[in-house]
Amino acid sequence: MDEKLPGTVRIYDADVSSTTSDAPLLVPCPSDSPSDPLNWSVASKVWHATLVCSVTGLTAAIANDAAAAADQQNEELGISYDIINDAAGVLFLGIALGSYFLYPSTVLYGRRIQYLISLVFAILGSIWFASAKTSGDNIGSQLFCGIAESCAEALVQLSLTDIFFVHQRGSAIALYVLATSIGTFLGPLLAGLIETGQGTWRWIGWWGAIASGILFILFTFGLQESFYDRDAMGNAQLTGGEDHDFKERKSDQKDSRRKHYLSTIRPITRAPQVRGTGFRQYLKLLLSFPLVFAFPAVIYSGIQWGSQDAWLTFYLTTEDTTYYDPPYNYTDKAVALMNVPSLIGAIIGCLYAGPLSDWWCLYCARRRHGLREAEDRLWFFILPGILSPLGMLLFGIGSDRGWYWPGPYVGLGLIGFGWGSCGDLAISYLIDAYPDIVLESLVGVAVINNLIGMVGAFVTGSWIDSAGVAGSYIAIAVLEVVIIIGTTIFMIFCGKRLRRWSAPRYESYLQIKSS
Repeated sequence: MDEKLPGTVRIYDADVSSTTSDAPLLVPCPSDSPSDPLNWSVASKVWHATLVCSVTGLTAAIANDAAAAADQQNEELGISYDIINDAAGVLFLGIALGSYFLYPSTVLYGRRIQYLISLVFAILGSIWFASAKTSGDNIGSQLFCGIAESCAEALVQLSLTDIFFVHQRGSAIALYVLATSIGTFLGPLLAGLIETGQGTWRWIGWWGAIASGILFILFTFGLQESFYDRDAMGNAQLTGGEDHDFKERKSDQKDSRRKHYLSTIRPITRAPQVRGTGFRQYLKLLLSFPLVFAFPAVIYSGIQWGSQDAWLTFYLTTEDTTYYDPPYNYTDKAVALMNVPSLIGAIIGCLYAGPLSDWWCLYCARRRHGLREAEDRLWFFILPGILSPLGMLLFGIGSDRGWYWPGPYVGLGLIGFGWGSCGDLAISYLIDAYPDIVLESLVGVAVINNLIGMVGAFVTGSWIDSAGVAGSYIAIAVLEVVIIIGTTIFMIFCGKRLRRWSAPRYESYLQIKSS
């Protein structure tokens, strides 16, 4: 008999072997309902994934494009570089606070409402940034931009798990991390081109507001609600829209489609357990949220993803403070182009950690007579645990000693590989380990991740000043080996025991959530 343990899933029939090519079982099991997101057409799934990945890339770009305006803000408004670094820390704080305070809306009122709220903050934050006159405006706009990005910290991953099966989730999360990487690395590049092309840094904010407004319209009329409560609804209906619309007579099919479309684009789709306005339940979810930190996989994944955000601040800061001066004397455009090798590395990392790790997990399940363990994916951390610290050494020492091509650029590519692969693997492992609290556990990761990023933003400048560029990166490389490889080896061998230890808490948390 299979052990009933979160993260241990039967993905093949028991008589499967490592040499067979049988298709995996569909987990979760789709219902008979055409409203079930797992039953959506390929075109509908592609459209849904495209929209949610678009908001991921856009909000990541908005959150990372302020650095391109730093020099002009300093000259025009007298805003110090210390304030600009502090604003970056406040941005991370905004992401963490937004993730925490908005997540109950997704549980109680459907997926769409948080996306729309986040895009409103993206519009307001971008306009505030474009209109900034004081240091307070700069900090406040970054707080709003951080709240905007909060939807991409947990909600996007949840939306992707709504429409893909377990054996596809590594690849699905790779799409999310790829979108994050594109926004993170190309955002500063596009911002630099906007600044030089249009003559003022303010157009960075105006274009962010325009893009956010366009996406708000697309989400309002084009994003279907993907929440489907299997426990409460069975095969009967999608919350907010009933399946009988699909079963009407042929002559009424056009009207049925219209009714279903309108039901799936409502701003609010109340969950079955909502009572009244849901305000008391909203507070209960906020107060019970700290319980997610009792799950070891949440802490582990948060540290893995958070460390990548902290290192991101280091190498972006190094680019801005080192490469404008001799011996490089780079222009804004040349510094912005340094993000290209990081993006290339991140793309390769996503392919490695997504489709390839999905295949590996299926291979392991076949060898285990059909059972898949969440820790199977963790073996893929070993390669980025070697290559990413090597990239830190190449970039840090090379930047300190004035190396040109290829050293620092190869280093950035390896760092990008670590960013893409570690982010994908950390999130995918967490979703595998605790599949029924995806949103809550990912919000926990977002809180840890962005608090680490915030600390990184505040200490980066002083650390580099005191230890020097080369010294800082040598220390970072050592830390990264410990974080990626050291903690991962522990989780590979102890992760299942920790899941078994936390199983009673997991069941209790599910009861709190369902009530």
